Amino acid sequence: MGARFRSWLQKNRKWLGYLFLAVVGLLVVVLVFRALLINGTGFDVTTTKTVSQATTKSQTKLTTTILYQSGKTLWDWMQLLIIPFVIAVAGYVINLTISRSEQEATEQRDKTERDIAFDRQHEATLKEYIDKMSELILHEHLREESGCHPDCCVTTS
Repeated sequence: MGARFRSWLQKNRKWLGYLFLAVVGLLVVVLVFRALLINGTGFDVTTTKTVSQATTKSQTKLTTTILYQSGKTLWDWMQLLIIPFVIAVAGYVINLTISRSEQEATEQRDKTERDIAFDRQHEATLKEYIDKMSELILHEHLREESGCHPDCCVTTS
C-alpha cells in the first residue's frame, strides 16, 4: 500500500502543492478577518484607569493613573504571519527545484542507459555477423568457390 501511495503522491505532487498554497492563503485571510472582527481596525485606544489611595495622619492622598495602550493593529497581525508564510513559500520553492533537478538527472541517466543498451545490441549484432561470415568463409570454403585465382587469393589449409 505504501508503494501505491508514493506513486499517487508523485503523480499528484503539483496539485498538492497548489492545494497547500490555497489552504495557507485561506488561513491567512481567515486570521486577518478574525483579527479585524475581534479588534476592529486596531486603531482604537484602550484606556486603563487606576486609582490608588494613600492615607497619612493628616491627609488622604488620591492618585489617579491613566494608561493608554493601543490595540493590536493589522500590521501587528501581519508580522505574525509574514515569517511563516515566507518560510512555507521558500520550502515549497526549494522542494520544487530539488524535485525538478532529480527528475532531470533521472531522465539523463535513463537516456544514457538506453544509449548503452543500443550500442551493446549493435555490437552484438556486428559480432554475430562477423562470426557467421568467418564460419562461412573458413568452413564452407566460399572463398575458393568465388572464382578467385589461386595465385591472388590466400587459402587456409
